[in-house]
Amino acid sequence: MTESSSRTAASDAADSAPYKEQIRLERDRILLRNFVTTMRVGAVNAVILGALFTQYAVLWKLGLWFAVIIGASVARWRLSTILLQRNKKISPRHMRILLALTAISGAGWGAAPLLLNAEASVAAFSVCVFMIAGMTAAVGLSFTSHTSIVTAFNAPALAMLAAYYITHPGPEEFVMTMVLGFYYAAIRKLTRRSNQTLIRALTNEARTEAQKQRIESQKTAFAALAQNYREAAEQAKSADMTKSVFIANMSHEIRTPMNGVIGMLTALEQTALSPEQKRFTGIAQKSANGLLMMINDILDLSKIESGKMTLSQAAFSLPETLDVIVESLRHDAGAKGLELQVDIDEDAPTMLIGDETRLRQVLFNLAGNAVKFTDAGRVDIVVKSAGVGDNGRVALSFTVRDTGIGISEKDIARLFNRFERATSERVRETSGAGLGLAIASELVELMGGKLKCESVVNEGSAFSFTIVVRAQTRARTDGETAAEPCKDRQTKLDLKLLVAEDNVVNRQVVTALLEKTGVHVAFAVNGREAVEKAASREHDAVLMDIHMPMMGGAEAAAAIRKNGLGPDALPIFAATADADFGTSAAFEAAQMNGVIYKPFRFDDLVDLLKPVADAKARDDAA
Repeated sequence: MTESSSRTAASDAADSAPYKEQIRLERDRILLRNFVTTMRVGAVNAVILGALFTQYAVLWKLGLWFAVIIGASVARWRLSTILLQRNKKISPRHMRILLALTAISGAGWGAAPLLLNAEASVAAFSVCVFMIAGMTAAVGLSFTSHTSIVTAFNAPALAMLAAYYITHPGPEEFVMTMVLGFYYAAIRKLTRRSNQTLIRALTNEARTEAQKQRIESQKTAFAALAQNYREAAEQAKSADMTKSVFIANMSHEIRTPMNGVIGMLTALEQTALSPEQKRFTGIAQKSANGLLMMINDILDLSKIESGKMTLSQAAFSLPETLDVIVESLRHDAGAKGLELQVDIDEDAPTMLIGDETRLRQVLFNLAGNAVKFTDAGRVDIVVKSAGVGDNGRVALSFTVRDTGIGISEKDIARLFNRFERATSERVRETSGAGLGLAIASELVELMGGKLKCESVVNEGSAFSFTIVVRAQTRARTDGETAAEPCKDRQTKLDLKLLVAEDNVVNRQVVTALLEKTGVHVAFAVNGREAVEKAASREHDAVLMDIHMPMMGGAEAAAAIRKNGLGPDALPIFAATADADFGTSAAFEAAQMNGVIYKPFRFDDLVDLLKPVADAKARDDAA
């Protein structure tokens, strides 16, 4: 064997090692099947040779030879059939039996020329030799799965034939002996190569089958994983729905009493109070507003997590939005002696189209924090134009800068994480749930930007973000009123208002807030009563609570519309603690004119009712 052949055999052995048992079993099956199929061929050849030898051989010798050949073949066939049925590897004992029977067959075929007598023709002898050569070649090609079987047949067959030539010396016999030697070597080499080829084929087949099994196993695993994912998704969806329902219910349950607290405190502020009472009322109002802000933060966080947070697109004035923020913070800034300024770049458009409420929420949070953590110096809100695009789009950069306590690099890294706050002692002394900046960051990302922070401890901080908005190219119409930081407490509204509200505290809140505005208030304690009173057509507007006994607010509003009182004839405003009601299908179906969310303030009610009062005044004047 050459060095190349040795390397090839070693490589084949290494490749087939993982599948050794599987290949061994398949080789044994091939061997046994070949024994079964070749038995008939061997028997036919024995019959043909026996028929040719009848006139050239002693009959009893021919009969004995035929019995040995057929007996060995039948025994091999029977044993192979039994082993095939067991579908197991061939045991060493059974392999020795098969080798012995094969060697007997080989020796029998090789001894065939010895049966011929001296009267045998050259043609008969040549047929015998060619038949032996054909049998050895056929065995060499058919039993490549086991080279030992080929050797067990060919070695005695060709050895017996060579022995015949050796016992009949002569030039031709010598040549034939040499030819038989070369022939045996060639058959052996061919058998070994075929055996290696077969092993490679079986190895590839085993590897392919293993890959198929792995693929099937992976498919099964992936299918199970997909099923688990679907089940997890359903569970998550169910959990999300449960959480949404829980938050909606808790929002309603918390906002409803908060409406009474804030409303009554607002009404109390309008009464004659001593300085100490005003201070106590202010503290209570501030605490209530802080609690309301936390509730709103939790609701916003829930909306962001569920993907329900959407941005509105409406025209608004950027300077007026910033004025609202400044006016809201001016008292706290003035108490500390801080300078609170707004700087808008000359190139920045003043009228924009976008979500003014969310932008104001982000800037109010940043500016509020700046005022809270700055004891001296200034707080600046800076707006610069960062570039103009197509279709009226403009990039605006917002920066809120202060000269406060600053933030360490360690705290900046987790500043926008939910429920996490800076670790400085000053921050720990202040209240807060650690949601404000997290929500501001999420809202900025929703608007297409990214909130960043640069800070130096004891020198100050700068929070900045850049968003792309559309510039409003037309002037604001009469219907687009400017935002106002605070309404005049003496505002007069000549209206007859029907309030559908089952909660007695909320009814008292509405009465307390509107009693000095000139609004005539009538009450209905459930939706059915509201429908009956609205049918009298004595009211200019309806403030409709959504959750009421007997008939809910949305159902009552729909019934009023069916009675012929459309949105222009009788404006209906939803009053609800459900933060999502204004975008719900029920709101659309009821054809309501607007929504006010609990807890509402005096300013909120005035903003809601003033357009109706103005329209009535114009109609009365006409």
